[in-house]
Amino acid sequence: MKYIVLDENKVPLDPQRDPIDGDLVWKITATHKLEKRYYDAVFIPTEEGERNWRNSELHRTDLLMLLTDYPNQSKLIAYRKKLREYPESRDFPSAARPTE
Repeated sequence: MKYIVLDENKVPLDPQRDPIDGDLVWKITATHKLEKRYYDAVFIPTEEGERNWRNSELHRTDLLMLLTDYPNQSKLIAYRKKLREYPESRDFPSAARPTE
């Protein structure tokens, strides 16, 4: 079974992104039907999934780093540092994800 995660405007996000509790998803069933629902299964993180999430967060914040007048530049730098260190954390991939 595959899921496609939607954003708040119901636009599909990165197809490689793993869904987490509360995400609005399209569930692709074995018969290739689409069912729109909220993802509520227990999320068990995998190394690949967590690395993909981390990489997407770094990619999402890349352009903000180019803005020298970005209002929260120091917080952004600290967040990106946490993202880069995340895979090295002791409990990875089950460790808490870094937050902004």
